[in-house]
Amino acid sequence: MGHQPGRARPLRGVARLLPARAGRGPRRLRHPWIGLGGDEVPTTLWRDSPRIVDRARTLGLLTEDGEPDVAQLHGWFVARLARHVSDAGRRAVVWDEAVSPLLPRDVVVTSWRGHAQGAAALAAGHDVVMAPEQAVYLDHRAGDHPAEPISVGFLRTVEDVYGFDPFPAALTVPDSGRTPGRLLGVQAQVWSEHLDSARRVDYATFPRLAAFAEVAWSPAADREPGSAASKEFLERLEACHLPRLDAYGVEYRPLAGPHPWQTRPGVQGYPRDLAAETVAGGWAGMGGWREDGGAENLPERTPADGSGVCEQGR
Repeated sequence: MGHQPGRARPLRGVARLLPARAGRGPRRLRHPWIGLGGDEVPTTLWRDSPRIVDRARTLGLLTEDGEPDVAQLHGWFVARLARHVSDAGRRAVVWDEAVSPLLPRDVVVTSWRGHAQGAAALAAGHDVVMAPEQAVYLDHRAGDHPAEPISVGFLRTVEDVYGFDPFPAALTVPDSGRTPGRLLGVQAQVWSEHLDSARRVDYATFPRLAAFAEVAWSPAADREPGSAASKEFLERLEACHLPRLDAYGVEYRPLAGPHPWQTRPGVQGYPRDLAAETVAGGWAGMGGWREDGGAENLPERTPADGSGVCEQGR
């Protein structure tokens, strides 16, 4: 799509790869949902291609001034794939960047860049799964211990994850004149580009996944760090659940910090400053590809090792 947006041949090729048609493919692939992705698509280079600009004009993808808008080809492409999935009796699932006026209303939107994108998708009539990187990206650092291995992303402790509110009271669904979609649930992510073994995945995921699971499957409650519920959870986690993880051989992160063999001395990390990005981006965050640079345009942050590196995107 990045090389030939809007052309029919790549679209047909991708559509053939989707195990979406009823009765086709192994039974284990016949799921009711098909994930299409659609995140982090840089569209600026398309402006330099006369062929792509002409394709946007032919498809009627125009700015308010009537000029061809190549950026809309992203939404056009994803919408066409989503209709293919829908026609085959499935529901497409996309990341929040793929939301556009062209996207069919039956498509489920997973909001990862922040809460605001999920609220906007609900307003547009889409069902939504909340998965904001500010709260539930478990590959982000779980503590500020100086020996934390490859410390990346936002600081999100076990208590922070336990305090995750999928739809905070201060957040509202904009009035679009449409019937809003439904908040289907929540999702946590563990991206593995810097997790080079199953042990590292264990370390990043557990025990924070236990905190996330309790939020996802329990009635709403005050779970803010320091609350009675949070303290009770930590006691229960240490007394009951961590021994289970030990018994299963899960290499989780101890609550007090990494074991010596879990550290990565001298390996540079990529920490991000949640407070700074929240001030700059609000409920929408600053992650993902943005034409203005997003998080990469924030003032440089200096981690504990003095390397002065900040992560761009997720």
